[in-house]
Amino acid sequence: MKSSIKGPLYDGIPNIECTFGIEDVNIQLPHTDRNISNLSLSGYFKSGDQRDLSNARLDIEKISAVLPDGNLMGKLSVQNLMQPAFDIDIKLKSDISGFDNVFDLGSIDSLYGGVEIIADFRGYYDKDLEYFVEQEDNSSLEFNNVSFAADVEGENGWNRLLRLLWQRSSP
Repeated sequence: MKSSIKGPLYDGIPNIECTFGIEDVNIQLPHTDRNISNLSLSGYFKSGDQRDLSNARLDIEKISAVLPDGNLMGKLSVQNLMQPAFDIDIKLKSDISGFDNVFDLGSIDSLYGGVEIIADFRGYYDKDLEYFVEQEDNSSLEFNNVSFAADVEGENGWNRLLRLLWQRSSP
């Protein structure tokens, strides 16, 4: 890791440049017998020469990991943190069974199945619209045998039972 900070701290943001990374990190997923292994990433951050991060750049040049029954690999960059522009190229495949015990997914319970994400996106975030604007998007999301229960407020027992049976019997 290499870093430098130049300029005054009292007048905006100084010029910051740093490289960072992690290698072969293993993470036990809480409340499960699953883990993420061989997590590695490398990247750099530059604040740019403006005092408001409009010339800032964050690059994750490489990210990879072994996930439950799958893997993660890719890269991403964000430019201009005032009006963020994204370039994302990520591929992820994983069995997500039990992730409802790891992450706060609201009313989702008993999560089971697999997911495959290909994120190939270039665009920016429009703060006024609070929306991502695509300039190029070749992304996909695939669910494999996914099922879950969700507590829907006001739903009676029959509706919930029918919905759960439909989810489990759907291809």
